[in-house]
Amino acid sequence: VSTTLYNAVLRAELEVTERHNHSMIVTYVDPSADAAIAESAGKDFQFVNNTDYPIYIEGRTENKKITFTIYGVETRESGRTVVYESEVLEKTVPENDQIVQDVCLSSLPVLFCVDRAGLVGGDGKTHQGLFDVALLRGIPGLDVYAPKDAAEFADIFDYAYAKGVPAAIRYPNGRIPPLGGGTRIADDRLWEVLSEGEDGVVLASGARAVARALEAEKLWAPLRVTVVNCRTVKPLDGALLEKFASKPLVAFEEGYASGGFGAAVAEFYAQRGISVRLQIVGAENKFVPHATALEQAEALHLTAYDLAAAVKKMCAHR
Repeated sequence: VSTTLYNAVLRAELEVTERHNHSMIVTYVDPSADAAIAESAGKDFQFVNNTDYPIYIEGRTENKKITFTIYGVETRESGRTVVYESEVLEKTVPENDQIVQDVCLSSLPVLFCVDRAGLVGGDGKTHQGLFDVALLRGIPGLDVYAPKDAAEFADIFDYAYAKGVPAAIRYPNGRIPPLGGGTRIADDRLWEVLSEGEDGVVLASGARAVARALEAEKLWAPLRVTVVNCRTVKPLDGALLEKFASKPLVAFEEGYASGGFGAAVAEFYAQRGISVRLQIVGAENKFVPHATALEQAEALHLTAYDLAAAVKKMCAHR
């Protein structure tokens, strides 16, 4: 309880007058972010209201979790950027009140940077990042982004920050090579066409999906297929989807197909009564055994070779 309150006080930038760490190392917060209370050892945690206005502290417990909210009059400059890193979104799924009520209902400009998106390899079965798209895209008012590389991550971060609405940016673990392109995201240019062809369209979402789509171009030759970097999972680029509706389409992602990016594309067309030929290439809805990320992709049929096979099959029935 004291540690949770201590972290709330730090984020509110109140003045801490006394704080002691636990006698043993704790793992549920970063080093030196804990606060112990032990009367027998003379340990206490104290702080003062250093603002010019009264504050109100609300504490609540739910599902064995404790949340403290500190209310007051905001006098700090607007537009501050505060970064908190969480290991994974899926290891402990956020409670409804933490994302929906505390952020999205009030449309607060909070950016959730979700690392380990997709397959995580050696990080283990409990860290798989296959759930987040289905978890997040149904929340009203929350944008979801999937940059193709580090340069695009920086561009999307600036774009999402400037919009001033809740957003999540998902990216995988490991090294992601630069993939070229470089068309900056804009309100009228959400997605990026990386290569153009007349035989079909691959809608690739996420860094590894885009990299494998570009790798697969030589595998589906002599077919000429458009490859699209679908860097926004929500909102979708409706103008491009309507433009490509007459083409054979393959939606490709390193995430669960159930409720994922491909499902969002299918919903877009279904809600508008647009008949399309669409195949979704995503992970089967099952838990993934421990292996390397590449071995996991091979087991789930999410490699460049699997994508090329799907494209050839779709384009053969034009």
